[in-house]
Amino acid sequence: MELIMTIPLGFKFLPSDQELIHYLLQKSTARPLPCDNVIKDYDLYSEKEPSKIFDGAEANIHYIFTILKKKTKKGARVDRTAGTGTWKGVDASKPIYDGNRRLIGSKKNFVYLTKSKTKGGWNMVEYNLDGIAEKHALKLGKVIFFFPS
Repeated sequence: MELIMTIPLGFKFLPSDQELIHYLLQKSTARPLPCDNVIKDYDLYSEKEPSKIFDGAEANIHYIFTILKKKTKKGARVDRTAGTGTWKGVDASKPIYDGNRRLIGSKKNFVYLTKSKTKGGWNMVEYNLDGIAEKHALKLGKVIFFFPS
């Protein structure tokens, strides 16, 4: 699957937290997105390492829609395994408000840890809808590659 963003030459995709929540709401309610080829659908929690998922991409920041997987069918815990590592939460969820100070979503930071528990060079900000679609499994991830020190 091609995960390279297609943005016209001279443009950058730098959405705010509120705009990313809006895109997530549009996607979760099957409405069209204003920029169809910028945020891709991809199973981030698969057998592939993040380095294999984003191999060949020129950008260091990637936006994807992904579905969370539960550890058990009836359980509430989420399986964040990816390849031979896992995405580990590094902080509590932070609320995101619209211009009228209404809660519209939240975001949480994750770091990718390899099997040996070392940082794999990847961070992710996961965006979640709050309120009406709070239990929705669809998430928007802002995945960032950095060179580990």
